[in-house]
Amino acid sequence: VAMRMKSGELRHFLISADLIMFKRKRCLLTIGNDITERKQAEMVLWGRGEEFHSIFNSTSAGFFQADPFTGRLLRMNRAFCELVGYEEAELSNRPFAEITHPDDRVANLEGYYRLIRGETSEYRGTKRYVRKDGQVIWADVTVNLVRDPDGRPWHTVAIIQDITERKKAEEALRESEVRLRQVLEETHTAVWDWNIQDGNVFWSPQHFTMLGYEPDSVEPSYANWAARVHPDDFAITEAAVRDAMERHCEYRHRFRSLWPDGTIRWIEAHGTYSYDLNGQCTRMIGLMWDITERKQAEAQLIESELRFRALVERVGDVFWISDPANRKLVYVSQTFADIWGRNPKDL
Repeated sequence: VAMRMKSGELRHFLISADLIMFKRKRCLLTIGNDITERKQAEMVLWGRGEEFHSIFNSTSAGFFQADPFTGRLLRMNRAFCELVGYEEAELSNRPFAEITHPDDRVANLEGYYRLIRGETSEYRGTKRYVRKDGQVIWADVTVNLVRDPDGRPWHTVAIIQDITERKKAEEALRESEVRLRQVLEETHTAVWDWNIQDGNVFWSPQHFTMLGYEPDSVEPSYANWAARVHPDDFAITEAAVRDAMERHCEYRHRFRSLWPDGTIRWIEAHGTYSYDLNGQCTRMIGLMWDITERKQAEAQLIESELRFRALVERVGDVFWISDPANRKLVYVSQTFADIWGRNPKDL
């Protein structure tokens, strides 16, 4: 597809689309790649006089011609030489397989010879080259077969685009996702992502289990989240969500989750919102933690303190507790306070 940019420049794009499952729905994934340099290089296939030499030498994409049967390099442009780190004389008449990464040679040659046998009109693939200095680079490769007037294979033309940085970014993203997943699992943190405009929701596996669901057993949704909020907590919890959204502030709230078997779990949730240019809320992303054990410990501590106070008051003796670090009174019995004629809180 040819598109004219705002600057007036005409660029060519390769559009591909595929049906995928995204958030449990069938969606159309569309990808557009800028192939302007490739299109310019492809013009070399047809040998357009001066234009042939101009594009061959000026294109930023790597380009070479090879013998269709032996794969020996017949001609290559400067961009390809710089890509693999060799001088043209060092590459001339050398099989391209020799500078292909060993792990990619078999698949690369299989695709190449399917093209030579006429089983496909074009070969496209991703492969690694080993530079002269030993560095490994990634490239997108497109190979076409040029035939002579009698229809016999004459030579192949390959267009090579360096995608090393893209591959590094993809690998860094994968590693980051793995580390994030490990952190979430080790810290027992749940994640949700709510697209408020279309209602689509993403839950991490921990999110399902915190609400008493088996992972992927239900469709992640606002309704299925609400169904597991304790009825006595739902109104105030929903109000907290809406209030933070309207005030453009962070959502922080604790609520109880009631499971079908009667289990009650305490949940702490933090969330942030995104807004469009009109100030309309479009998205909410957040984290959840199960704090049931913490709440139980707090309740036990309060209960212990109440029992202690009741015991001390029944004894009736003078009783106090002090902090040795600062020599301040932490607790005094009512009898102690009465002797000094003071309120226990003032002491």
